[in-house]
Amino acid sequence: MDFKLEKLPKSKINLIITLDAGDLKKYADQAVLNFSEHAKIKGFRAGKAPKHFVVEHIGQNRINDETVNVAIEDSYSKILLENDIEVISRPKIEVVKFIPNKELEYKAEILVSPEIKLADYREIAKKSGQTEKQEVKVDKKEVKDALNWILNSRAKYIKIDRPSQKGDLAVVSYELRNNGVKIEGADQKQHPIILGEGKLAPGFEDQLIGLKTGEEKEFSLDIPQDFINHQIAGKKIDFKVNIDDLMQKDLPKLDDEFAKSIGHFENLELLEKSIEEGILNEKNQAEKDKFRIALILKVASQSEMDISEELIESELEKMIYELEHDIKHRGMEFDKYLEHIKKTRDDLKKEFRDKAIERVRIALVMREIGKSENIEISDEELAEKMKEVLTKLGDQTQNIDHDRLHGYTENIIMNEKVFELLEKLAK
Repeated sequence: MDFKLEKLPKSKINLIITLDAGDLKKYADQAVLNFSEHAKIKGFRAGKAPKHFVVEHIGQNRINDETVNVAIEDSYSKILLENDIEVISRPKIEVVKFIPNKELEYKAEILVSPEIKLADYREIAKKSGQTEKQEVKVDKKEVKDALNWILNSRAKYIKIDRPSQKGDLAVVSYELRNNGVKIEGADQKQHPIILGEGKLAPGFEDQLIGLKTGEEKEFSLDIPQDFINHQIAGKKIDFKVNIDDLMQKDLPKLDDEFAKSIGHFENLELLEKSIEEGILNEKNQAEKDKFRIALILKVASQSEMDISEELIESELEKMIYELEHDIKHRGMEFDKYLEHIKKTRDDLKKEFRDKAIERVRIALVMREIGKSENIEISDEELAEKMKEVLTKLGDQTQNIDHDRLHGYTENIIMNEKVFELLEKLAK
């Protein structure tokens, strides 16, 4: 077996691989064996028929085709392994010449990891640590706001017999019309809303202020063009609303007893201290993430690499998938979302392109730093992290691709180790 390697632009290489008669003999024998294991030949058990019987039964042309397939699959893998060639896509194979039992020549065009000239990430990290790290603090208002949120989450609602006001819980039923035509699927029955929160169409809740239980009101609203509900966006909508029930919020008393009831805190002071610590931890994590992103962006922007279009396109597809998953999670069909924002997938790809290139550059730089620093991942670390990922996925693990899970988990661990290294350098 012999091969030549040609470097192509944009991180591609061409392998020109030649196999001689000696190489082809073992692959031809393997091809026959592959067929014999499944062929039903009268008088012989599966896999036991002599070679000439198998060839006669299967046909020489099919044997030749299988020989080429087996030869390419085996020789290609061996060349990658023996020459430490890292590929990031399936090869484009072209058979140049095949003379049965004598010679096979084929080309394999491969996308490989681009050559990267790393910026001096150690120096960049040191300078960033001196200029960009910010100390975080928690002020009293943040603690008070968090306490109020907890207080409101424990509130009870009491039925009232008075006109509604902001902050009340209204249970409403309504129907919508446009130019006198009822909008199908837009009706709601016994729908709870907090008046004043502004979670429905702009102006809708204001129209309900002052109404009592059992009262009905009809009114019209001009819905903004960018409203999330594409059925009514940009239209004049006629509403018919009935107040089914009204309740006011009854907040618990903020004292030591309240603190004891929600987390076994001995008093309110300890609850406030716990809240302050929680906020501080969140802010520290946010600052840490912000510093990490700014640092790796600097390294990526100052490093040199030639990124292939295939890598960019792959990242764009990933970004579209992430957006689509998010939109579906919100209960909206992605095609309807595109219709609402008046854009196509190609439009989104154009918008996302710069971000996709940035993401590719960061991923490649992170990987290269890991290699430069000889960062290793132990089997124990990998197993533990994979177990953690699978636990988070819960019921979604049935159809999981374990090879992809393995690669995904390795990336998580490697990225964390690289960031930890950069943070140590920044101190």
